[in-house]
Amino acid sequence: MELSNPDAIVLCEPFHEGVYFILEKIAPNTPDALHGFPIWRGYFKIPKEILEKLARAHRKFRDELPLITDFTKVEEYLDILHGIDREVMFKATRSHFILPQMKVRYGCRILHLIRNPANTWMDFLHAYIKYNDSLFWRVTTSNHLWDQVKGSFYLGGMYEKVRKMYDLPEARDNLSRFIMTWVMCNYAGIKGSDFVIVYETVLKRRGLYFDLINRMLDKVVFHPDYAHLPNEKVALEMPERRAMLNTMMAQRIIEYGLKDFYKEILKVVKGTFNYWHMCDEYYPEI
Repeated sequence: MELSNPDAIVLCEPFHEGVYFILEKIAPNTPDALHGFPIWRGYFKIPKEILEKLARAHRKFRDELPLITDFTKVEEYLDILHGIDREVMFKATRSHFILPQMKVRYGCRILHLIRNPANTWMDFLHAYIKYNDSLFWRVTTSNHLWDQVKGSFYLGGMYEKVRKMYDLPEARDNLSRFIMTWVMCNYAGIKGSDFVIVYETVLKRRGLYFDLINRMLDKVVFHPDYAHLPNEKVALEMPERRAMLNTMMAQRIIEYGLKDFYKEILKVVKGTFNYWHMCDEYYPEI
């Protein structure tokens, strides 16, 4: 997205707890350890005085993280971003529940990216858990929120916020915590967005899918020449394990009263798959 829009300020995770601490320690082109490329580079395009205002506003809502559920807590912060005299685009994985307010206040267009829950869960976990089959299933079905799980993409904090928001039952294991969070965040993301990008379709149709998105938005948001897409075999690996997880997740979706929310998600995903003549072998069936 950054390379496709060189005149815009493209920001990664402006709601990340430590974003402004990270910026103090790195150079603009420092590659991120997890992603392998400089995901924070866009912040260095922001004038210093505005960046300092953003950092001060960020401190005021840090206790709300890892998931923003009250728009008023981040309104000052987003107003500063909106006031920058350049187009600003950002990826924010903590903002599912405030998307409608963002659209109304700023007149922005919102894209939501969804990926199948089984492969997402596998990649939530550290590699030494993911690739150790017995340990993987032990962690998945354990009620103990190990530090390795709680810290993985902030599952512990996100689950607690989602559960309280929707008055959901206590989860009986880590997979339940995950699927409750995944369903409700994606449901909110789909309802609050202008266009839903289905990850599996990106991997299968690549440039053709990007061309469609750009036409729908009447803007080159993603130029196919700049797409750094993951290896399809790695991103969609372990189909047998995925099938087992999907069966378990389907049971939990019904058990925790998430069926109606999940059906809305599945309607969008299957609509995309049908358009591209793809079979759904990725998402739980209920």
